[in-house]
Amino acid sequence: MKSVLFVCLIVFSLIADDMAATIRQHLSDGSYATAQETAETALEDAADPQIHALLLESLLQQEQYAAFDSLTKRFEAEHSDTPEMARVAYLKGIGAAKRTLFTDAFEAFNDAAKRVDPETRRMEILITNVERLLEQYLHPEEVRAISHDDLAPALTETVTFYQAIHTKSVDHAKAQDALREFMRRYEESAYDTSLVIGTEAPPADRAPRSTLSLALLIPRTGSDSILGRHAEQAVELALHSITEETGSDISVTILDNASNSVTTARKMRRLIEDDTDVIIGPLMSDRATLAAAMLMDHPDILLISPTATDGGLAELGENIFQLNITPQVIAERIARYSVEQLSIYDFVVLSELTSYGNIVTEYFIDEVERMGGSILHTEHFSPSASDHREQFHEIKRFFALQELGKDKEDELTSRERTFVEEFVEDSTVNFGGLFMPSSVSNAVKLAAQVPFYKIQTQVLGTNSWDSNNLILDGGDYVRDMIFSTDYSLTEERDRWDRFTASYEEQFGESPQRLVVPLTYDAVHLIFEGMQRGRNVEDVQSHLAYTRGYNGLSGIISVDPESGRNTAVMIKRVGNREFIRID
Repeated sequence: MKSVLFVCLIVFSLIADDMAATIRQHLSDGSYATAQETAETALEDAADPQIHALLLESLLQQEQYAAFDSLTKRFEAEHSDTPEMARVAYLKGIGAAKRTLFTDAFEAFNDAAKRVDPETRRMEILITNVERLLEQYLHPEEVRAISHDDLAPALTETVTFYQAIHTKSVDHAKAQDALREFMRRYEESAYDTSLVIGTEAPPADRAPRSTLSLALLIPRTGSDSILGRHAEQAVELALHSITEETGSDISVTILDNASNSVTTARKMRRLIEDDTDVIIGPLMSDRATLAAAMLMDHPDILLISPTATDGGLAELGENIFQLNITPQVIAERIARYSVEQLSIYDFVVLSELTSYGNIVTEYFIDEVERMGGSILHTEHFSPSASDHREQFHEIKRFFALQELGKDKEDELTSRERTFVEEFVEDSTVNFGGLFMPSSVSNAVKLAAQVPFYKIQTQVLGTNSWDSNNLILDGGDYVRDMIFSTDYSLTEERDRWDRFTASYEEQFGESPQRLVVPLTYDAVHLIFEGMQRGRNVEDVQSHLAYTRGYNGLSGIISVDPESGRNTAVMIKRVGNREFIRID
């Protein structure tokens, strides 16, 4: 069901003359400024709707949204009855989605779907994008409110399914009825109705309460006490803002786990005995995993760890949630994007020998292989190394052996050994993708050596590259490298700056940039769930179906199956900036 939102712009291209073909080639090569210039020059001679549409695509790829919006309105006024209008409506949806205008994106995709042959690949792409909007970005209330009166016929099945799914968050029985009706209407549907059908209604072991009990389990003492202090202060500010905005007065019990696992276990046992409804924390992964394991037999108690990053933690139970983006999510995202959108199926891995490098490499390899791709070769390097000649030579030696049809060098004849050495020194190798999880400084060093060793490939990385130093230090060598990353605080810098000023005034110190925003968001998400109902199940359902929540920490979208925050974007290194491409 999960899919990528911004897919295959080029599929909407139509057969065109040589000028349009030239522009499309520039777009395919990533030369968006050249494509824009060529299209603008062509339009000076004649108002061609196809060239106009290609110009819009070039502007969208460069995130020149003001010009894109202006020229889109002009296209709609001059060429609304042309075949290219379907493509422009699609581009309009992509532009809206990239700016998190998800309702506008749905309306644009719906318009495009009315203009596209339902039996074509274009419609498949549209439906894929609409699924992603309905599943992860539009709020459940927005999905349920979609009117069928103006809905493209090809989208009716998809919208009906997700409306039924999102009904689960407010009325489980009604959702079951809706999905049974869906199955009756769409007997051949590929959608998985077992998400609701066949499951029992949420248990009602405890009667509804006027107020749910909330606890914060943090290190007030011990080696991590500074982080605990920031988490406690974040909760204080969050509760204060909720009281100011709504008048609601929420109390929280704060327990000290003393920065160790034994105390964590004792405090968790106390919280379980007290029938606590919702627990925020622990902050550290090892203690969060312990706490989550203790709740495996207590599904009526929710645990939200704002900062833990261990993969699989939230999958210990439907009542466990992680808000921090984990290395697993980061690695799987770049793997899926590479296969699904870049059509790369063969990879080489050049990984930094660090804990982070090892973790993301393992998850990347697993996801690539799960999707039908293959890892051709893997090399590792020390994070302090300055010379990577050995690793690059080993990569090329692997391809030399492939040329000879050999697996090992000890099988080679003298002549074949000479061929291998000459191949390593002189030949150019070309393969799909080079995954290089590393620090920014090492990414800069390695990027310069890729062309030096005559390797042609798409270089891929992770959020450790998300620093302006990559562009400043890497120059042309890092251009067009692609990486996955979370929605950082810099996405809404003004909001963070205002919050920081308030935090500093209140507590006399700057907020810790990970613990504070994630803990603050956890409190607000829990409160929103409480507003929807008085049971733990209502809060759990709200958390599980959180989509595109614009929090202080960035965008939060929870995968209902794993309980993890999966809001990860893809960026490409441009000339002087990072460009979000998905």
